[in-house]
Amino acid sequence: MSFSFSVVIPVFNRQRELPQALESIIRQAPHLEVVIVDDCSSDSSLQVAESYRTRLPNLKVLSHNLNLGVGPARNTGARNVQNEWVAFLDSDDELVLGGVQIIENAITEYSSTADGLWFRCLKDDGSLSPDLPFAGLMGYEDYLEFLEKTAGKNRDMLKCCRVTTFRTTAYPDSRSLEDLYHLDFAKEFVSAFIPSVVRLYHQGASNQLVETVARINVADTTFLHDMQKTLTAVLTKHGSRLKRKAPSVYRGYLERLLRIQVNLGRRRDASSTLLKLVKDNSLSVATGTFFALGVINPTLLGRLRRQLSKT
Repeated sequence: MSFSFSVVIPVFNRQRELPQALESIIRQAPHLEVVIVDDCSSDSSLQVAESYRTRLPNLKVLSHNLNLGVGPARNTGARNVQNEWVAFLDSDDELVLGGVQIIENAITEYSSTADGLWFRCLKDDGSLSPDLPFAGLMGYEDYLEFLEKTAGKNRDMLKCCRVTTFRTTAYPDSRSLEDLYHLDFAKEFVSAFIPSVVRLYHQGASNQLVETVARINVADTTFLHDMQKTLTAVLTKHGSRLKRKAPSVYRGYLERLLRIQVNLGRRRDASSTLLKLVKDNSLSVATGTFFALGVINPTLLGRLRRQLSKT
């Protein structure tokens, strides 16, 4: 059987989790093209990937010489697939049985009207993501409204898109947020949101991006600079539309940027971001307090941070 899409799996130190992802593909489509991109793992992930060559005859295994992050790994994979469409599966997740056929059917249905496809996830606790029902075609304005409606809620999905979209829109070239990519994609292309579940989302693995972002290591200045660069780009390119269509999301980006600027010691930039929040009447007590401690009394903020890290 021929397929319209390939699966790209970025891997970093997932020697234990990777087999379940690959087995979920073998069970239903052993001849599907799978591209594994090892992002300079320090464990045996690369060897585990190589061991599946006989059971996945269309497997490609690529590797980075440096740990670049999940975004660059996905970009590498997308540049090396043979099919017209590419789906991205995390190395600690699985495709549901029948998921390959669901994706194929969606490509057939929407290939003339959309360049991106979104599918729902089933989490370990039995909940669905996104937990807000959705279906149909979605442009830029629709996507912004979707972000606002799902603010603070689950919106993890599986993305499948036409490979040619990577000519103009790719994931960040750093270990930063994917948000900029998704916003850029929504502005440039139409997506179809399909309510079917195709991904089993396991949340127990370490070094997940959501966990990394939630627990920012202030000593990792490279990551902080990457985050600052991406958040600044999000607000520069999409800020005015976000402010109008997704105000709570817009406020969240500003608050996150302010905290990063404070952690980097960029007081002038942080003051400018603070002023935007004040003008919009969007400054929370927590963010205002963080700013005051970080700018006026950074020593005290450092003590509080160390104390919190011990609890």
